[in-house]
Amino acid sequence: MNICFVTLGHVSKTRGGIDRVTDTLAHALMERGHEVLMLSVGGPVEGDNIESCQSFLPSRDVLDKENVKYVQDFVLKRKIDIFINQSEVQSIFDLLGHGNIPIISVVHIDPTAAIKSVTDAWRWWRYKNGWFQFILKSPYFIGKFLYQYYTRGKYVQQKYSYLYEKSNAVVLLSERFKPVFSKLIHSDNTDKLFAISNPLSFERGELQYKKEKIVLFVGRLDFSPKRVDRLLRVWKNIGATNGWKLYILGDGRERAFYEDLCSKWHLKSVFFTGTTNPISYYKKASILCVTSTHEGFALVIIEAQQLGVVPIVYDSYAAVHDLIENRCTGILVKPFSIRQYAKELKKLMNSSENLARVRNHLLGDDVCRNKFDIGNITNQWEDLFSKIARSERKKIEMINILCAMDDKFVPYCGIMLTSLLENNKNVNIRVYVLTGQLCEKSLDDFQTLAEKYGAEINVIKVNEDALKDCPIRLGDHVSLAAYYRLLASHLLPADIDKILYLDGDMIINDSLADLWNEDIDGKAIGVVFDEDYVGLDKYKRLGYDKFKSYFNSGMLLINLRYWREHRVVERCLECVNTMADKLLFHDQDTLNLVLQDEKKFLPLTYNFQTGFLYSATILDKAVEKEVCNTISNPCILHYTGPGKPWYKHSWHPYSSYFLHYKRISLWKNLPLLGYSLSDNILYYRNQIIWLLGIKKKPVTYIIGKQER
Repeated sequence: MNICFVTLGHVSKTRGGIDRVTDTLAHALMERGHEVLMLSVGGPVEGDNIESCQSFLPSRDVLDKENVKYVQDFVLKRKIDIFINQSEVQSIFDLLGHGNIPIISVVHIDPTAAIKSVTDAWRWWRYKNGWFQFILKSPYFIGKFLYQYYTRGKYVQQKYSYLYEKSNAVVLLSERFKPVFSKLIHSDNTDKLFAISNPLSFERGELQYKKEKIVLFVGRLDFSPKRVDRLLRVWKNIGATNGWKLYILGDGRERAFYEDLCSKWHLKSVFFTGTTNPISYYKKASILCVTSTHEGFALVIIEAQQLGVVPIVYDSYAAVHDLIENRCTGILVKPFSIRQYAKELKKLMNSSENLARVRNHLLGDDVCRNKFDIGNITNQWEDLFSKIARSERKKIEMINILCAMDDKFVPYCGIMLTSLLENNKNVNIRVYVLTGQLCEKSLDDFQTLAEKYGAEINVIKVNEDALKDCPIRLGDHVSLAAYYRLLASHLLPADIDKILYLDGDMIINDSLADLWNEDIDGKAIGVVFDEDYVGLDKYKRLGYDKFKSYFNSGMLLINLRYWREHRVVERCLECVNTMADKLLFHDQDTLNLVLQDEKKFLPLTYNFQTGFLYSATILDKAVEKEVCNTISNPCILHYTGPGKPWYKHSWHPYSSYFLHYKRISLWKNLPLLGYSLSDNILYYRNQIIWLLGIKKKPVTYIIGKQER
């Protein structure tokens, strides 16, 4: 699969959590054999490494025409199968939405983050203006606070509703965020919501490191949501540190502000390192402090836990409980109590026993660690890709169906169409019925059936003059309607390039989406081989190469464009004229002769014929295995040969499927037929022969429990 991550900024191992997660996941997918690309709006900064899989949009204005053209060419050239949108910026999503490529949008934060951050703005104004100005202008600040709280709520609801509507899937970082997200978008529909945690971004290595008296902060030095000011206030409340040091790793626009606070409050043993690889600090540090108003996942917590650093975290977001069991794998503090946070931190700093107890517990917590292992997380992403692929296969605007019949076969074809429409309610169905003549009642029945399921049924009258030379012998069980399918490309509208032909003696037992999506480009038809494909008599009769295999014409996935370009109808009629005396199986023999080198064989499930139930007809072991795998739940049941399910006391093992759809169809009151005298004689003759042991009875495969 060709996967493209889309980000606002350049992806780098040394940057923030999203960048590091993207890099880690991208390389894990590459190792699984996927082609992975990264497309970014912003270019790299000085010192960043540029990998060969990284590309950049030509303009920083996301929806610039140059970018739109670039993405279109990028998709075609790279053959992108799926986009992973690592940004919540709507314009990026709009940029990707110009094509038909599935998009997974990832929400890397607490969905309510924008609303929660309003309270941070309150504190920020106070810091910037001082107490006097803040009190003096309090009516203004209060009004602004209420206004922002309201508008941000509306903004978040609009943003996530749009994201959910346009994405094929929305990935949250915790199951605990699903009800929060659903509430925000005012929807109970969670079909497109998935929870996949961030993975660990480095190897665990050794379990034991020489720990020092180091308290660690790792993150961006922006005011909201990280709130380093809370940590500095905690450090101030602790007072004497007894040799403990606070290292603040990271950079950001508020670094100078925090350094000024340290000077203003006369804080000791506080060190700002700037942006740096945190691993060496994790190995030495004893405690990690997280003082955020909210987080999506807080990758730093599991990274620290992995290397024996005890985290102290505000219980301010739902996903924190996925990461920390209080006082076992970390310490949770009531939001946003400076006093309690300082108390818990001081307790750990002053008690090596408490610190060692928590450290030993989290180092032994393999369950939690395996949960976030990159292998496990990659498996979850691949499962999501598979689900989206299956969903895309089923997202079909229209399936065109072709039937051919005379008036007496209308009820059975109607029951077949009922089963088709019952099992394909997620797509539009358009049916074309080829017929010589149908009575008014039959036409009305088809119209009623179409209205019931919201389908479209078109009846096309066939001029049989074109088929006057087609052989129908005395005693044949078919009418001239068997040849109608040969005229498909001439009779159907010219704008239809593909159609699925189905016999009336079938039951559709599942969605036809996968069958419809079978690639038959360059082929005339998609087919399933005949139940008696190994019988040599037909190959001798037709002069047909047995290695090219004989197929059944009850299901035909027809490439109408190919038929028109390669004169298939004309070739079929010529074959009928020259080979009429040898066409024992009518249209089927004709199509096998004409298209022996122009067909594609499809799985048995799409035309599971009666003969496949009996081992006597199966010689090829590979085919026998496919039969065994399909027999319990075939997509299309084809009642070939005698023993049709519309006869009384039918012995067909799948007759219950027919009877089920008959009961819910317009033809539920249609009486079952009695067997003819010749059929009954044949049936009892075989029973006597098998009973006396004159001939061995064919072995019927065991059919799974039928849920009808």
